[in-house]
Amino acid sequence: LPICFPVTIQPDMDWQPNFPTLMGSNGSNTYGVRVQRASYADKCIDTGWITLSLYNGFSHASNALAIRRVGNVVYMQGQIYRATPPAALAGFTTIPSGYRPTKHVSFMAAMTADNLNWAGADIGVGTDGSAAVGLVGIPTQNNAYWGINTSWVTDYA
Repeated sequence: LPICFPVTIQPDMDWQPNFPTLMGSNGSNTYGVRVQRASYADKCIDTGWITLSLYNGFSHASNALAIRRVGNVVYMQGQIYRATPPAALAGFTTIPSGYRPTKHVSFMAAMTADNLNWAGADIGVGTDGSAAVGLVGIPTQNNAYWGINTSWVTDYA
């Protein structure tokens, strides 16, 4: 899996004395390493944050639910809201192609509502992009909020 770092020096530029040098020590000797010429990391692209469309009565709360991909790691964060209780398992968005997990992922999200100070709700994202919140064992509540902050790996290449 690629590890992506911000690019600060163009790969077509030769090393210059004012560029950083990596330093290390084995306890008795100090060593310096420099990169004479770099190259761009393949597929190490940051898409930036994209706000997701919601459905089934869900809407964005104060922090809109958004997604981004850096290399092949997808990050999803934000807050969703629903005024009336959803079904036990309710879809709320579809993850776009290129951001979908390589296998079904499931994670817990914090939930608050009218008569519920806090509860954990299960959220799942399928390989087809379907994302749903599960309320099994949680009493149905009006004015429910879910806080989402998670990540997964995609097969984007």
